[in-house]
Amino acid sequence: MTAIAKTDRKTGARRSLIGHSLDIALAAARLLAAPVLRSRLETTCGHRLTEVQLARLTCLAGLHDCGKALVGFQANISVALAQVRTQVAATSAYDPIAEMDELAAELLRRFPTALGEAAPIQWTCSLDHLFAGLTMLADWLGSSLPVAGDDWRPSRRCLTRCPGPVGTRGRPRSTGASRGWRAPIRPRSRAGWCGHWPGISARTASHGQSPACPTRTSGSRPGPGPSPAPSG
Repeated sequence: MTAIAKTDRKTGARRSLIGHSLDIALAAARLLAAPVLRSRLETTCGHRLTEVQLARLTCLAGLHDCGKALVGFQANISVALAQVRTQVAATSAYDPIAEMDELAAELLRRFPTALGEAAPIQWTCSLDHLFAGLTMLADWLGSSLPVAGDDWRPSRRCLTRCPGPVGTRGRPRSTGASRGWRAPIRPRSRAGWCGHWPGISARTASHGQSPACPTRTSGSRPGPGPSPAPSG
């Protein structure tokens, strides 16, 4: 496959579209295995999800970057890769549809359960939002891996244990996906965050009022410091 998804400017390494897509599909599969995420997906679509349906969602997440196979993206990302740029320039040598077909075939080869018998998933607007968020998280996890590497690397820790952002001491913080839902972090009080936006005062927030969305005038930037109380 010719299509490239990512490059490393420092090392010159590149990652194929198939390799990147498989990274994200593996991360999505791990997230979908979490009981709490599966339960929430089932709530939004209104029915239980079978293993076949979950495998199909995994493949769908893996297709999130299929548009990168288009000539415009490949020509842009391949500026430093003369051999690919030459192929992209010659339309007879580069076929984005063939690249997408190959990607879809590889995803189904790696996740063959998706080819089983199952009823269509009842797609809803709520499922749109939830699955988009899950796909973005999977993309964040998969994209945190080094660019260089085999296309299929299911043993990578990032894809099997879903660590969260690195903590202050350099240790990954778990997302909790592998252990189920955890109590959310206690949010800051309104008085704590309101001072960072012009037009929202601590007095307004502390009285439980719901301030309007902060507006910005031309040239102004939100920042720390005291804010004047709204008039009226």
